[in-house]
Parts: sequence; structure tokens; C-alpha cells
Amino acid sequence: MTDNDKIIKLGIDLKIERKKQRITKAEMGQLTLLSQPTLDSLEAGKNSTLKTLQKYLTAIGFEFLIRRY
Repeated sequence: MTDNDKIIKLGIDLKIERKKQRITKAEMGQLTLLSQPTLDSLEAGKNSTLKTLQKYLTAIGFEFLIRRY
């Protein structure tokens, strides 16, 4: 799996988790103060910043953590 594939999979996994929690995209926009196009990009694994990812993860109850392996 390439790095790009991993990013796309992360976006898909985020969308699945949002839907599992029954959070609409409109609600996610309100929770994160992110626009619909920004949310679309993140969930598609395209053109997102770490700040955007952090806001999204916090909204669905996850902690954003970077660690060395």
C-alpha cells in the first residue's frame, strides 16, 4: 500500500466513523467550523492540513497523536 493509498483509506475510515456516529456532514461542519468542500476533501483523502484533521478527529471523539516508531 502506497502512502497515497493510506491517506485515501484514512479519509474513507473517517467518513465511516462519522456515519457510524450518525453525524451528518452539515453537523460536522458546525462542530468543526470547516466548510463542506474541506470536509469532502478530507474524507476523500485529498488536500487536507493537519489542523483540519485534528479538528475532525476531535469532533468524533478521537485524539490526534503523532509518535515516532
